[in-house]
Amino acid sequence: MIVRYEAHDAVERGWTQSASRAARRDRLRRTTLIEGSFGQAAQNHHCKRACWRRLWRQQIQDWLIAAV
Repeated sequence: MIVRYEAHDAVERGWTQSASRAARRDRLRRTTLIEGSFGQAAQNHHCKRACWRRLWRQQIQDWLIAAV
């Protein structure tokens, strides 16, 4: 007996879309633009440990950076 996931057709469509030329272009764009800005924030604005702070503490730091 072969059992398939209920939404397996949607998963297969997603796999097909992720292999398309437009999806590859979007991933390349993400690596250069978005990941670069995250890296810049981590290096230049001391945001490497932001995920371990509480939200209100990170918000204070963001306000201070924006004020400077």
